[in-house]
Amino acid sequence: MNSHSGSMFPTLGGSCCSIMGLIPWTNLLQTMVLAVVGTLVSYLLTRLLQKKGK
Repeated sequence: MNSHSGSMFPTLGGSCCSIMGLIPWTNLLQTMVLAVVGTLVSYLLTRLLQKKGK
């Protein structure tokens, strides 16, 4: 058995935690909100056009 087999997850976890400190969370939150709004507008417009086409 390899003695280094269990060291991958702690290394990945530490890397993720260090990267999280560098991310500007306001930009990420703004992107998420805009994605949700875009999805809703697209869905509602599709439904409206389907009803109008019938």
